Amino acid sequence: MGGLGNQMFQYALYRANKKKIKNLYVDVSFFTRVKCHNGYELNKIFSLNPRKNNINILKNIVSSQTLIYKQLRKLLYKTSFLFSTDELGYIENILNKAYVIFKGSWESEKYFIEIQDEIRKDFVFPAFKNYKNIELKNILKITNSISIHVRRGDYLCNRFFGGLTSLEYYKKCILYIQEKVQNPKFIIFSNDICWCKNNLELEKDSIFVDWNIKEESFRDMQLMSLCKHNIIANSSFSWWGAWLNDNSNKIVLAPQRWFNKECNFYYDDIIPETWIKIDDKNNK
Repeated sequence: MGGLGNQMFQYALYRANKKKIKNLYVDVSFFTRVKCHNGYELNKIFSLNPRKNNINILKNIVSSQTLIYKQLRKLLYKTSFLFSTDELGYIENILNKAYVIFKGSWESEKYFIEIQDEIRKDFVFPAFKNYKNIELKNILKITNSISIHVRRGDYLCNRFFGGLTSLEYYKKCILYIQEKVQNPKFIIFSNDICWCKNNLELEKDSIFVDWNIKEESFRDMQLMSLCKHNIIANSSFSWWGAWLNDNSNKIVLAPQRWFNKECNFYYDDIIPETWIKIDDKNNK
């Protein structure tokens, strides 16, 4: 469920355990019921085809829109052990039941760190076709490139995520990079590029990426992963862009808080230990 970043975390949990559990499947029926971003993307982008079940022997029998399907689905959930969580931190010993349905985001590298090389091989992006991306890829190679991901749009009024990566947060991150990296070149990715141009005080040669849209939006994550260093938002999209960055000396700056305080979610395990958490003025 969710967008590309969430799907990647969920797949990583599946990938880390498919050798341990004989009958392990992924349920993609969420995307038949809910329109979310670009839908199910793992097969389209990475050509990944995990064993799918859709919690469905049912779907071949009855339409997912009928009352009988909905009742059968509820019955299946009741007769299984449903491990559902809104927590985003690492939870130990979740694989201790014979029959279980996992529902959650599983946003921690601790779930798959033991097979991180395999995960990186699975998440290999297709070659660029757009000349702008090809040109930018070459620039990223020869400069001290710094990705900045600014998530606005759907986050602005979101009670969970909204307001955490403030302008103050980005100013602190930019200053930190300027003090640590010689001749940094900032590459900005956002669903509100206009706001970024008007508010981020950056060098004139900074590049604002605004051409990867709709089904090609994953290219922004691909470009982030090619930068030398990363400034991320409280977003699984830029989390993966930074995690897939293979620069051994990379600096990754992340927000101190992933959720607003009133949400009361545990999320301490989301940010890897080698990344640097930056506070913002709203959390003093």
